[in-house]
Amino acid sequence: IYFIAAKPSVARWRKKKSYLRFNLLLARFAERKDIGFIDVWNPMLNEEGEPIKELFIDDKLHMNEKGYSIWKDVIQPYLEE
Repeated sequence: IYFIAAKPSVARWRKKKSYLRFNLLLARFAERKDIGFIDVWNPMLNEEGEPIKELFIDDKLHMNEKGYSIWKDVIQPYLEE
């Protein structure tokens, strides 16, 4: 079992603190229960630490093909274990 972190998005960036807290709590819970945790948050940020805008469709919340490509690259190694 793996938990996937909440992703950053342009549309909900104002809630960044809440998302970071959620991801931290989820990662800690997973560690205590010996469950995997997959961080998709950091790979979706640019050098300034903000969501990469090109990963989202027009609503700035849902990912496009580029966003899912990052998820594939991040998640694939866990599926091969």
